[in-house]
Amino acid sequence: MGPAQDDLVEEQNERLAQELAGKVSRLKNLAFEIEHETKDQNRFLSGMVDDFDSSHNLLGNSMGRVKNILTMGSSNRKTMCYIGFLIFAFFILIYYTSSFFSRN
Repeated sequence: MGPAQDDLVEEQNERLAQELAGKVSRLKNLAFEIEHETKDQNRFLSGMVDDFDSSHNLLGNSMGRVKNILTMGSSNRKTMCYIGFLIFAFFILIYYTSSFFSRN
């Protein structure tokens, strides 16, 4: 190997080292982007957990109230009939609304 070949090999090594440095830089940037995205997703999931806990508590309280209404005995039979009718009417309304929009 002569000096010309040594220079050629050195130039190739420098070019490859620069390419490698560019790829490493891109990988670092991707790693930082992934880290930021992960932190954002974790914040989003934490917020969802809080929202689901609030919804769970709200539904639990509502179901407790409904159970109280239903267990009060015969004095609230009229109220229970109204509630049953309203639930039935609500589902009928949803059915007709969804069938109307599905035709269009």
